[in-house]
Amino acid sequence: MKYPELLERFISYCKINTQSSFESNTYPSTESQKSFMLKLKDELIQLGLSEVKLSRMYYLTARIDGNIKNTKPIALIAHIDTSPEESGANIVPRIIYDYDGSEIHFPDDKDLILNDKILPELSTKKGKTLITASGKTLLGADDKAGVAEIITAASYIKNNPAISHPDIYLLFTPDEEVGNGTEYFERDSLPAEYGYTLDGGGFGIIEAENFNAINGTISIKGFNTHPGNAKNKMVNAIRVASFLISKLDLLKSPERTEKMQGFIHPNSIIGDVSEVKITLIVRDFILENAQKMVLEVEEILKEIERDYPGFHYETKWNQAYLNMKKIIDENPEALDRLIKACNKIGIQPKLEAIRGGTDGARLSFMGLPCPNIWTGGYLYHSRYEFAVLEEMEKTVDLLISLISE
Repeated sequence: MKYPELLERFISYCKINTQSSFESNTYPSTESQKSFMLKLKDELIQLGLSEVKLSRMYYLTARIDGNIKNTKPIALIAHIDTSPEESGANIVPRIIYDYDGSEIHFPDDKDLILNDKILPELSTKKGKTLITASGKTLLGADDKAGVAEIITAASYIKNNPAISHPDIYLLFTPDEEVGNGTEYFERDSLPAEYGYTLDGGGFGIIEAENFNAINGTISIKGFNTHPGNAKNKMVNAIRVASFLISKLDLLKSPERTEKMQGFIHPNSIIGDVSEVKITLIVRDFILENAQKMVLEVEEILKEIERDYPGFHYETKWNQAYLNMKKIIDENPEALDRLIKACNKIGIQPKLEAIRGGTDGARLSFMGLPCPNIWTGGYLYHSRYEFAVLEEMEKTVDLLISLISE
């Protein structure tokens, strides 16, 4: 095992519940994230890093002092929260040594079976060391793998002072999974020229492009009365909501799109006859296409209003993040350095676009260009989630190659 502490560090992080929450009005959205940040702060201090600081809004930063002059400082970035889409409580990581390529069964859910129908490349992990959860929860590799890899690389650099490198800044953020990872971040607190988020997935994949993201909320108000006397009186908000959902183009849904195709996705619906609240996310690599999908929703609502009068509605749309490709293209040094670092350790990287977003998207538009790096995790946000230790080790190799001059 090349980095003996990596596996132990990763598993210890995964065991700590750091789920973020859409419902919370606090920042960070959960107390457990604050506790985890305090733990990381102590760990960075023990490693001997400089300027270890935890801000009032729980952004954790630190510096590895450079040993060469006249070089640009860079940043390594990961988020510490896990997705609220599956339980993150009482995670029980398990290690599968020398994976034999067969179906993976989970001890706490006998009906949960991971095979190549769910992940076609699963068989390519034969002979590797896999880390999964027990079947009741996600694992938390998104993004505890990134956190563990950054800190392992930092420890290696500190213990090998002969490696020449510039100032390296570390940044750990909360609430990325609920879209608020950089909401209160102060750019001046991170004096790096460019950075790298460790928030990718499969081995060898680097990313310098992401979706443009628009989030929407639709509130539909109807009128409720006794159903026995409802003729020409009742206005059923549930029915209006169902009309809206049924009229959305199925070919523009997540389940019908891939690669560079955008989508519109109603991801929650709550309510009754009197009032229904729908939340939607709109994603596309081209901003104008995302904006057109928003207009399509508005037109559908007007059409329903003509056919089913009497209800009232309100829509709210906000731009969550933009495609960082523009910023990366204008500042090619960050991506060029990453590709050279991959080649230096014998990896031919695969440049792909993120069908989602990272903190790096927002940071790029704050003046910190941030390509994204793989972490060796798969099937994020699900109970199937797993990580491959050997791929995590290669990520650490890459960080050391990236850092060193």
